Amino acid sequence: MKGSGGALEDALVRVREPFETGAIRGSAAWVAAFRVLTFPALLFGREHRYSAEREGDRLEVVCVGFRRRFDAMLQELLEGAAYRGPGRRRYLGNPRRLAHLGDIVLVDVHASFVGAFERAGWLIVPETVRWAGHTSGLPDADPSESLRADIRKIDRFEYSFEEAGTPSDWLEFFDSMVIPHLRLRFGDAARLPSAATRRWLRGHARLFFVIRDGRRVSGGCLITKGGGVILRRVGVRDGDEMLLREGALTALYLFLFDWAREEGHEEFDSGETLPLPRSGLARFKSKLGLEASCQPGGLTTGLHYDAGNPAIAALFDDHPIMRLVAGRLEVHP
Repeated sequence: MKGSGGALEDALVRVREPFETGAIRGSAAWVAAFRVLTFPALLFGREHRYSAEREGDRLEVVCVGFRRRFDAMLQELLEGAAYRGPGRRRYLGNPRRLAHLGDIVLVDVHASFVGAFERAGWLIVPETVRWAGHTSGLPDADPSESLRADIRKIDRFEYSFEEAGTPSDWLEFFDSMVIPHLRLRFGDAARLPSAATRRWLRGHARLFFVIRDGRRVSGGCLITKGGGVILRRVGVRDGDEMLLREGALTALYLFLFDWAREEGHEEFDSGETLPLPRSGLARFKSKLGLEASCQPGGLTTGLHYDAGNPAIAALFDDHPIMRLVAGRLEVHP
């Protein structure tokens, strides 16, 4: 993170990479080790102050912890929020004191502190949620009109599907599809794949492209694990929004569903989104028939806000958020 203890955050990201790539996903030993390793990093955190306008009201938003953790969430919830700079370092184990820092407060919450935050009335929000489904039910047997329209585009644009895997194929995939696509979605908050992640995926994942008029227009890579597949990265050529509207990414998912079934895989894990069910990517995955679940061992955020403020109540009515209750996801409000 630029200008706010980036070395420590970069170390935390490196610790998480094997978990994120799927190399050791689901390992109880890894989850325990991850929580121990992250505890020192999440014992204290720097506060970061933002201001935002909502329905004519000025809202004071404070995030405590690694600033990069919150960038994508704030971009979705409060587009145009202005960063006012860092503040004091705060102890992250006292939720009652932290609750008074702003109209909306977001805090890195370590697993050791979750109970205290819940008892103090905070919402516990997963950093991300995973979207998965049984291949026999993908896509949804009763597709929405939007999905039916996307399915028709496969024939209309004569999309086809191929597996690849040479070094130049991987370079094309990351540089021409994954990185532009991430920048389209997240702008400056995009978390780009590191060199280590790229190397790991080249050595462990299978790479596929969707082709139209002889040109690769979208791509994705997945790993096979325990009778299922995990889709690790996807991208659209040059981050082209027109290709998205013309169904290039939907075609990739539908081709991959068919491929996974034919290969005998039962579970299709399509990766993560922010815990915002009305965000564009979450709605896209939901319409395909995928369902959200929490990720064991994943980082969590404490959310506290002034429920008596009509502007904030309207904000969360417009942007409901997934929270964790007894280890399960619920939509709030």
